[in-house]
Amino acid sequence: MTDTTNALTTAEERKKFKIMIDEIVGAKIRQKSEAEQAKEIVKQIKALYGIKPKVVNAVVKAAMNSDFNEVRDEYNEIVEIYEAVMDV
Repeated sequence: MTDTTNALTTAEERKKFKIMIDEIVGAKIRQKSEAEQAKEIVKQIKALYGIKPKVVNAVVKAAMNSDFNEVRDEYNEIVEIYEAVMDV
């Protein structure tokens, strides 16, 4: 028996381990379902408003991270550099 399985020698420990694994599996299934739901909503936004999914996802990310000002500042910096370097 390996060191890892030595911790699972009693029926009680194996049962606790199985419960924890089942909880993780459930969480992963919920994550997948939620991600699929989010993708469908992004598709609906594109169909209704014509906004590209990349843009929608960027807005979502900024909203989740509450860092819109930082995102705006970075974008402005990118625009400035691009215009200065790329002869726009």
